[in-house]
Amino acid sequence: MKTLSSPPTSHDDISQPRQVSALDRLIGQQVRSFREAKGLSQQDLAGQCGVSFQQLQKYERGVNRLPAARLHQLASSLDRPIAAFFNTPDEAQVMHAALQDRLRTAIVELDTRTLQVLVDLVDRLHPA
Repeated sequence: MKTLSSPPTSHDDISQPRQVSALDRLIGQQVRSFREAKGLSQQDLAGQCGVSFQQLQKYERGVNRLPAARLHQLASSLDRPIAAFFNTPDEAQVMHAALQDRLRTAIVELDTRTLQVLVDLVDRLHPA
């Protein structure tokens, strides 16, 4: 079985980029979590790292792989050690993130009336 540190073998095509993996998605989730914890917008963090906010968005969603040099820049901007990006969240954190993503996706498709009902429900559950 090959690992991330395995050297290419004769049948590997090193000219083709590797597919995004679960580890790439995990790192993207960590970037987002650390960015939000620091109170930075995607635009702010992207500017600090010299990428567009759209590119940062792709890193956070795990759509694009995050190069090592860029990970180093992000870690520095977020005041985190690089190793922190590889910590596996516990099951509750994973479930929470999945539910947030599901809600974000669903909200976009709601009509105004349904969205108002949802906002009223949230207000009742979590008064200001």
